[in-house]
Amino acid sequence: MGRIPINYGTTPGDNTGDPLFTSFESIEANFKELYEQLDVGEMYISSELETVINTMDVWEKVAGTTLQINDIGFDDGGANNRLRYLGFIPEKKEIIATISFVSAANNKNFQFAFYQYDDSGASGAIATHTIQQRKSGASVDIGSITITALVDIDTNDYIEVHCRNIDDNTNMTAKFMTVVIK
Repeated sequence: MGRIPINYGTTPGDNTGDPLFTSFESIEANFKELYEQLDVGEMYISSELETVINTMDVWEKVAGTTLQINDIGFDDGGANNRLRYLGFIPEKKEIIATISFVSAANNKNFQFAFYQYDDSGASGAIATHTIQQRKSGASVDIGSITITALVDIDTNDYIEVHCRNIDDNTNMTAKFMTVVIK
């Protein structure tokens, strides 16, 4: 959008500047643009855990202890693998996740996606436009995958990374995972 200048007139009280209401609209728009650029969330897995796949083709939250860094306008909402938006203005945000994982068995197809919780609707779902698939190699081979998305997010909405095994119920472990929302 760009900065909106405020016309404050030639001299005080000459009535040639913007009316007070118009000036405050411009101020609000300028601050909104600044705040939208500041809100950033980032987390990474600090301790890996095996993600238990109880049922084939059912989404599970990727397990592991996560730490947040460089967060402005986000927190973890008291849970691992979660970035919750604390801003007051609905925004469109870019999310990027990189995941390196191993499978408990060879040649299994895993899908990864962002789960988005909508606080205003008190419900959440897999963001189907974010699903990415990767076949695991031998159980000691680390496979990597990247997920990206643009999402609309509002106060107390949150994002998590989920996975599913589309072949059977073989588990996987995220060895490394980094998620950034900006």
